Amino acid sequence: YINSLYIPNNNIENSDFTVKLTGNPIYVYDLIEIYRATGPTAGDSKSTLELDCDIVASDLVIHSGTTVQIDSGHTANITNVTNVGGNDYPAKIIVEGSLISDKITLSDNSDRILEITGGSVETGIITGTSNSVINNGSLSISNVSGSDIGVLKAGGNGTLDLNGDNTYIWKGTEDEDWANANNWTGGVPNSDTAVIRIENDSPYPTIKSGDEYEIKSI
Repeated sequence: YINSLYIPNNNIENSDFTVKLTGNPIYVYDLIEIYRATGPTAGDSKSTLELDCDIVASDLVIHSGTTVQIDSGHTANITNVTNVGGNDYPAKIIVEGSLISDKITLSDNSDRILEITGGSVETGIITGTSNSVINNGSLSISNVSGSDIGVLKAGGNGTLDLNGDNTYIWKGTEDEDWANANNWTGGVPNSDTAVIRIENDSPYPTIKSGDEYEIKSI
């Protein structure tokens, strides 16, 4: 059991560094907070917290120039996840394992600050700016009405579950062709699983004359 975990203090002089936690499971009663080194000789340093373990915590706060990586085979069960960064020093979350959270707040205005790389994320609410999430794993959001769906515009080839329905989002990445899987997040929708949310970005999807498609709902 750990009461609170702060990494590091601002007077650390090192440049890039990684802190790796191991051992299963680790319980953090209160807060995990990670900073980059900002001492006089730190320069454009970046810091990483690698979670090579299962971990349970109430809050995770990730500051500018830092990365939290959840390793494959491990689960981070964290009630609230917040990143605070900027374009010069993004605050990133990389999920190779599993992240379970009530709320994820992506306050950093950089693109692709939550990267799901083969892992899974389950959350009640996710908020942030457009293009915040790149999903190449599995993402489940149970409270869509309280979330910012625009964070998903960065795309990826992972699966997406909104309010219990498998959901494909129109991106129009390559062209207007409805049947082009590269234009969708999740692939071309079908009658069994797809709930479609079409973003207000052009080009809009076009179904060619003579083609027929069935969908669950729009």
